[in-house]
Amino acid sequence: MTTPLEYSPDCPLAGLTLLVSDDEVRLRQIIVLMAEELGATVIDVATSEDAIATYRENQDEIDLLMLDLRMAGMSGESAYRKIKEMNPNARIALSSGIRPEDGFIAELETAGCAFIEKPFDMDGLAEVLCKLANRPFVH
Repeated sequence: MTTPLEYSPDCPLAGLTLLVSDDEVRLRQIIVLMAEELGATVIDVATSEDAIATYRENQDEIDLLMLDLRMAGMSGESAYRKIKEMNPNARIALSSGIRPEDGFIAELETAGCAFIEKPFDMDGLAEVLCKLANRPFVH
């Protein structure tokens, strides 16, 4: 059994568990690899329904969520709303290649959440997730 990594500038997400939901398998795998490189423990699922069920069962262990905004079946926005009903303090990043309306982005920020536009790099991912976790991130 390994000891969780301590936070450091090189591993800004160390000690955090991230739930990732994206229906594009390759993109989800890339996000998982980037988040693990940043020190996070990652749980990944393919659908919004799976994200909701996984969060419901494991919300005490999950620190952050990253949901694809537009997915087949239930949208990431619907999953976001259901998860916030379960836990108003949930920290969620929604991602998409298409920027949503400014009003929705403002709603996310007011709720302690965020939007990240695809494509993003590891620094972009780290910056958004560190902000949600109230951790510093230095490029």
